[in-house]
Amino acid sequence: MKNLKLWFNAFWPSFDKTDNLFIYALSQKYNLLHNWELVKDADYDTLVKLISEMVDEFKQDCDKRNAKKLFRTHWDGDFFNETYTLAWKTVILNNTDTQFWVYTRVPSAARILNGIENLSLYFSTDDDNKEEAIGL
Repeated sequence: MKNLKLWFNAFWPSFDKTDNLFIYALSQKYNLLHNWELVKDADYDTLVKLISEMVDEFKQDCDKRNAKKLFRTHWDGDFFNETYTLAWKTVILNNTDTQFWVYTRVPSAARILNGIENLSLYFSTDDDNKEEAIGL
């Protein structure tokens, strides 16, 4: 089984050259497409395994750099179904040493993820979904 790719890579700290920005953008596009292919049809157990491996890699990287473990679940995209959301919930609950945060426009995801101590959950609201937001 292939692994999910973290959103960052070795190029991200060096934005002093246009070439590095271009390489970074290409690698991020590759990572997004790669990850989508792995998760779009995956079952719950596979999702938990993939997400857990990615979070574990992130935590190891934080430990190497003596950095706080602050993990944003998405910087592009959202929770696309209940199984995916439940898998994230499991991973977050299993990693209490990490503070997670997420923005979502998906009401069902907000309900599933609400009340998790190590998750900062933000529901993105505008005129299109304000009635649903009021109900949350």
